[in-house]
Amino acid sequence: MYIAWNKSKSHLPVIYYDFQDFGDYNQRVALEGLILTYGIGAVYLSDGNYEAVREWIQNIQHVAETPPLFVAKAKGVFELPFGQLESLPDDEVVECLRDNVMVKQLAENNASLLHGMGVGLLHFDRFPSYYGDAEAGKVLQYLQTLQDRGIHLSFGNDCAEFIGKYQDEINWTKVDWLESRAIADEALTKKKLRRRFLRETDFDGLIIETFEMGSLLDSKKNQWVLGMSALVVNEHMSSHQILNQLLDSEVMKKSYFKEAVKRYYDRWHQLESIQPVIEPFSEKLFAKLAYQFTTATVTLVKDDKDYFPIRDLRSNQFYSFSSSRNKKEFYHMTDLYKSSHKMDLSQLLLPVDSLLRLFPAKSNLLVDLSSVIHLRDIQVYLERLLLLEDYHQVGVLYQGAQSNIRYLDQLSTLMWSPDMSMATMNVMVQMVFGAMDIKGQLPSYLTLSGKRLGVPRESLRRLSYIDPSLLGVDVSKLAMIDSLVVYDIREQSFPGCQILMVKNGAVVYSKTFGYLTYDSLEEVKWDYLYDIASVTKTTVTVPVIMNEVAHGGLDLNGRLGDYSDRYRVSDKSNLRLTDLLSHQAGLKSYIPFWQHASYIADSADFFYKKSLKRNKYEYSKINWSDSISTWIGQSSFNSLKNSDSTYRYLYSDLGFMIMKDIVEEREKITIDHLVDSLVFAPLSMDHTLYNPLRFFPESQIAPTELDGSFRNSLLRGQVHDRNAALLGGVSGHAGLFSNSNDLAKYMEMMLQQGYYGGQQVFDSVLVQTFTEINNVKYSRALGWDKPRRSVGNTSKYASDQAFGHTGFTGTSVWADPEYDMVYIFLSNRIYPDPQNYKLIRNNTRTKIHDLMYESILSEDKVVNHEM
Repeated sequence: MYIAWNKSKSHLPVIYYDFQDFGDYNQRVALEGLILTYGIGAVYLSDGNYEAVREWIQNIQHVAETPPLFVAKAKGVFELPFGQLESLPDDEVVECLRDNVMVKQLAENNASLLHGMGVGLLHFDRFPSYYGDAEAGKVLQYLQTLQDRGIHLSFGNDCAEFIGKYQDEINWTKVDWLESRAIADEALTKKKLRRRFLRETDFDGLIIETFEMGSLLDSKKNQWVLGMSALVVNEHMSSHQILNQLLDSEVMKKSYFKEAVKRYYDRWHQLESIQPVIEPFSEKLFAKLAYQFTTATVTLVKDDKDYFPIRDLRSNQFYSFSSSRNKKEFYHMTDLYKSSHKMDLSQLLLPVDSLLRLFPAKSNLLVDLSSVIHLRDIQVYLERLLLLEDYHQVGVLYQGAQSNIRYLDQLSTLMWSPDMSMATMNVMVQMVFGAMDIKGQLPSYLTLSGKRLGVPRESLRRLSYIDPSLLGVDVSKLAMIDSLVVYDIREQSFPGCQILMVKNGAVVYSKTFGYLTYDSLEEVKWDYLYDIASVTKTTVTVPVIMNEVAHGGLDLNGRLGDYSDRYRVSDKSNLRLTDLLSHQAGLKSYIPFWQHASYIADSADFFYKKSLKRNKYEYSKINWSDSISTWIGQSSFNSLKNSDSTYRYLYSDLGFMIMKDIVEEREKITIDHLVDSLVFAPLSMDHTLYNPLRFFPESQIAPTELDGSFRNSLLRGQVHDRNAALLGGVSGHAGLFSNSNDLAKYMEMMLQQGYYGGQQVFDSVLVQTFTEINNVKYSRALGWDKPRRSVGNTSKYASDQAFGHTGFTGTSVWADPEYDMVYIFLSNRIYPDPQNYKLIRNNTRTKIHDLMYESILSEDKVVNHEM
């Protein structure tokens, strides 16, 4: 290559071009002319869309006789300069990493991107002089990994201080270019200093400078004579004039110029001979990497009161403050964990007396202060927050200028992120509630001590909320759920629904569809409540029985008469608890106790209806709970009796009504209060309760049946099940209202072997006992349904470990430990007519479940099926 050049001397490979505006079409055309006409040796790239720049480089490489070397100019330290890569972490994010493992990962990713463009060299204009050893360590790790992946480096003049300090830790064998003052002023232009530097570093690259016009006219200022190997021009110079003057000058004949050209071609050959491993450009990969960095760099600057993550969510006194443009999203993310009173940030500026009266004692105040930018405003809010800390738990989240941290670190609990996006604020809220580890650290230059600050915290394993693609979930499969549901709503299988999927502890699909009724006036929302019917059995009765077993109050192998005075004198006394829970106690499936009652609308009460003679009745008040328990005790057994006097499976509400009686007899407390204290309050299931009209407006509750034969009204907030209605809406078999998000918390707790939110709610062995089939004669677990292939009660992909339940109103919950997956489906398919069985006939719930499995299974495991 050098010989060919020496013969023609028509090209100038030691002239480089600093291309500063890729979007300028005229500049791009002019540069192409310089490359093809003068054979310039290198092009610096400072911006442009990644794909567009890559395509342009490939075109130049195709048409140029000897294509130039392409050099990317780093944007800061850890950032590449190309648009389309903005989701990758910036310098401030990388500085907050606790260790260098992810720095290495970023460097590997960036090296692959550069190689994919046809760029083998990365230039750094500067390294921050304020970096401490910890930040410098990240830089050195980043540089070394780039070099290990075949990217050569170039350092600018403003890198001098960093290079001087860490010279011995830089791998100089793959540093190809240095600007002339990159070590110290004139160090590389003075022979003695240059020889010393080369001896100490083994640097064998090229020394570069920006071209100066006087260089060609004054031998004393001739940049080639002073030791330069290459000169840089840009669009602000008369490039054609300079290059023509250089071609006509005597410099071309000088030995030092020829030596510079020879050295250039040596570098060209080395860089072009690299055969890198190139990963294809992937938006998904970028998004995943960006998310990993975001979660790794959120920093708990201080937590003197050990507040974050918040462990106890039992209190109803939660307040969330924000005034950012995304405050609705902030409130929403907070509410997913704990229903809170939503306050505008400005309310903190009320007069002190009014402010102190605003909150009950020991309230929880979660404050998004990110919208406060100016120092004077920060100081005002800081004063109020410090005052409130004396009376309440106060946690502050801040996204903003690093310089403001030195003022805010007076707060007891402060979480900060350098990223200003709403996505990052969502991550911060999730960390506040213990859904993710907190790992970030403040860079040392932000602290007065010069030490990195940051309090690490482990996750409490509450649900997180993540883009499904980040977990490798096939979103195209999940999108098919949308089409399936829209079709069913159009066919009036149900007016609307909530659907949720959890994978690996993260909610990856949570959507609402349709309306509360077919008139399309009230859209379904995430916090609307549904009557979950028989899912009550597994959400209420199962956990309270587990609690009794855990504390020795019940033995699963014990008999009913051992634990209940009500049933001791009946022929039900010898029934085993395990048989009751698995629907094999011989009880009838259902008894319409409600037929003994008449609903009197004026008193909103049920009266006992005693027949006197034809069409003549006597109405009286009775204790329905005692009466129903008595009638169950007196009821006959079903006909599915085996030869050994045991019974075959028959699904029965009666067994769970009995279980309610047992627990309430023993605990002297109603089952609704008991389950609330044991499960709902600790898990912050704030939208789960019996008789929801006590606390929620009717408009937030999906209507069920238009009951024209018993209560003669539209049921909305009143339990659909008529037997449960006689019991005041509270029963062990039905009556509970909930939403998908709350049920996901409960199912995730069961999936996590009884652990959730930093507490072991139930012993893991006990969870396993209840969710597995423990007797070969049973087709179900204890309270829970299991996959039964013959009836297709769940997805065909469900493992034998899966457990779940369905409800008559159109509900379904399933968890699968093998796949670490939870599925929730809630609808009011019986509105307005309980005889609407389209949802069941179409097998919609199971088809949705299939698609969720297919979104996480490899193609070879997916069974082709008709939608």
